[in-house]
Amino acid sequence: MNRKGVGVYLLVTLGLGYTLTPLLVYFNLIAYHEPNILNMALFLAVMWIPALGALIASKASPDAGEGATFTPLWPVPMNRMLCVALLTPFWFALGYAICAFWGWTHVQWDMGTLMNIINAGLQQPMTKEVAAIAPKVFLVGGIAMNIVLGLTFYAVLALGSEWGWRAYLLPQLMGLGRYRAYMLTGLLWALWAFPLVFGGFWRRDALHELPLFMLRFTALCVVLSVLLGEVLRRYRNIGLVALCAGAFAAQFFGVWEYLFPISTAPYTGPFGLVSIVIWAVISLAPILLLGPGKSEDVLTETPEQEAA
Repeated sequence: MNRKGVGVYLLVTLGLGYTLTPLLVYFNLIAYHEPNILNMALFLAVMWIPALGALIASKASPDAGEGATFTPLWPVPMNRMLCVALLTPFWFALGYAICAFWGWTHVQWDMGTLMNIINAGLQQPMTKEVAAIAPKVFLVGGIAMNIVLGLTFYAVLALGSEWGWRAYLLPQLMGLGRYRAYMLTGLLWALWAFPLVFGGFWRRDALHELPLFMLRFTALCVVLSVLLGEVLRRYRNIGLVALCAGAFAAQFFGVWEYLFPISTAPYTGPFGLVSIVIWAVISLAPILLLGPGKSEDVLTETPEQEAA
């Protein structure tokens, strides 16, 4: 482990995360609802703080350390990308279906909440014919849009974060043992994201809900850290890692909150207990997300490290 590089990385990444992000949230420059172009640009800048931390750390301490491995961005294995794009919404749908089966959420096939929002913005109401097929169009189109955004916009958002946490920091920690490195990276990742999460609850005047949510949020970060770490270890491609993270992030929004508008915490939603369990299983069996086939184990450990 390159202790100096790790120290500089954490100092820059956490330092900027806990100074710049709260200021942007306080002055409403990061908007959680209906953001404008400036809000989105600043949010993108925040998401790339870990990449900046990695760049500064690599300049401050050029010796990357024995465990670090160069991870290319391109080309991305196309078959893996397609599996991620199609299977991520499937696992989200399964999670919501389980919650609906147990009565923790309810399906709104007519997309009534979304339709009301759309109708409120129209100068004239939809015709009966259009209104009859609109929910189906929005359902299919929304899922397709989430897939496309996950492979493009959200993947770019995730790339800055993944380049820092997975491409730079994780290889430095692999000497601790694979799963210890994954879990420690996940905990630090959740710690770095706390100002963004806090800002959302503060804006909604719902800070009383924050402690329990942070427990679930941290658990999911650790679970996803295991999954993304395994993707990096097996395929040595930070582009594929960013696509996995982007595909997951894209499912936070879109049709799911309208298809399942009534939910019961802490079971439902992307940060619900059901979601955490599902993604924990996938993290231990990445074939469920990436599909079958050979992979290349590139972040290797000694037998002693593996046993740890």
